[in-house]
Amino acid sequence: MPTKNEYYNIKTKDNVIVLTFMKDAVDKEENISLSTEVSNKLIEIFDKKINSCVIIDLVALKNDLKMPRKSRQAYAKMSKHKNLKKVAVVTDNIYIKVIGKSILFITGRDKGAYRVFGKKTEALKWVNNS
Repeated sequence: MPTKNEYYNIKTKDNVIVLTFMKDAVDKEENISLSTEVSNKLIEIFDKKINSCVIIDLVALKNDLKMPRKSRQAYAKMSKHKNLKKVAVVTDNIYIKVIGKSILFITGRDKGAYRVFGKKTEALKWVNNS
């Protein structure tokens, strides 16, 4: 069930979901809207797939726009899902790395369930070794 628009693309294969962001949100309101939309779409997928692993590719994002609280809450809600097993984030942005780790801390996720990678191939290898 691929989902695509100008900002992101979601592809699934077996229990691996790849979310690729292709374009930055232009402002706070758009960021909140996109994060809520993406989170809800992933929750729909998690509802159908046990032991889901997600690769979130953020390499194309260049804007250091601060993530609004409502956006962090949407992602935290998604990351609490009972069928989510692993989250791999692909980025070279230190701010995004810190935000991702703080969301997982807030949700109480196991630290072994979250990793940051510089390359998508490394992330794929990690999630496939489930």
